Amino acid sequence: MEIRNEVLFRMYFLLFGLVLPFACLVAFKTYSVAIKDGQKWRDLGASQNIKLKNLEAHRGNILSSDGSLLATSIPYFDVYFDPVAPKDLDFNEKIDSLAFVLHHSLGWKKSASQISKQLKNLRKSGKNRRLPIKKKIAYTELNKIKNFPLFHYGQFKGGLIIEQSSKRGPLPKQKKTHVFRLVNKYLLCLLFLQVFICIVGGAVSGFFSQTDSNRWYLNPLRSTSLFGSPV
Repeated sequence: MEIRNEVLFRMYFLLFGLVLPFACLVAFKTYSVAIKDGQKWRDLGASQNIKLKNLEAHRGNILSSDGSLLATSIPYFDVYFDPVAPKDLDFNEKIDSLAFVLHHSLGWKKSASQISKQLKNLRKSGKNRRLPIKKKIAYTELNKIKNFPLFHYGQFKGGLIIEQSSKRGPLPKQKKTHVFRLVNKYLLCLLFLQVFICIVGGAVSGFFSQTDSNRWYLNPLRSTSLFGSPV
């Protein structure tokens, strides 16, 4: 009996001393996550969920029969800003400079102080993590925006979000390079010089052909006076 009581005592100790408190702790945490703080976690999950988006396949170029390019896919970019992504030190240090650049370089209607205040409020609320900066821009302007204060840290440290899209259209007219412009300029100058030489040479040749036959020193049949003037 003593051995049986000792075994039962150990079983009861394990059941009520370890298993039951652990089960109560799990039940309490489940209640806290699902019911008490459920709305908080649902809102947090909705703000950080993965957005599904259909990506269009890249279309190939259209060439003519002689191989020249007729149509292509022109890339465009949409730029957004996540004010929550940067660290507090980087955000507080660069936010005024970023607001100044957004006002003067991108032409935002609000003043630099108003833009700075707006970005700080968005970071504090944490609701809008995709603030539109500029849409449908070319690659050259995108490189300019990448060098803005705070944006040059990238997506995770600077909060810069870039989305690429393409538009089907004809190939834009290509500007002549500097070398071709110089070559065309020199060829045109040489052409005008050659025409000028031909005109002047023809005029001089015609003049001498008309006057050489009438000159007195070339006509032996004509006599001269004492002073050398023809008679």
